[in-house]
Amino acid sequence: MDFDEISSERGLCHADVYGAHQNNSIYFAKGNVLSYYQKNASDLESLEALFYEFPAGETIAFIQQTELLKKNEESGEEESDFSNLIVLTNSASGWKLYRCPLEGDGLSPTLVPNKQPVVIAAGKGYARFALPMQ
Repeated sequence: MDFDEISSERGLCHADVYGAHQNNSIYFAKGNVLSYYQKNASDLESLEALFYEFPAGETIAFIQQTELLKKNEESGEEESDFSNLIVLTNSASGWKLYRCPLEGDGLSPTLVPNKQPVVIAAGKGYARFALPMQ
């Protein structure tokens, strides 16, 4: 898919932070609002939607879809699992690292229904990058 034909009026073009989805989507953030752009055959058919609005006062600094290896129960082989999105935010009180469960084992760019992002780490100061570990 080519992402070179996106209208300049889309929110994607005015974001401060970006993160790519495993398939055909791009996550983007402005302030505390995380959205996604899902590419289809043309920009007119593409979808731009709100993913999640983090608490007021938090600013999104980093977005990454993580790959974990999990064992297939039938074959016993390890398989990739892209079912989590990691989001790092900063605020006056420090930083927070969130894990956001993705629908459809990570094949969909949306949150699992009725699930909220979970804080998995937090600290004092300002953070710009996270290195998720297996």
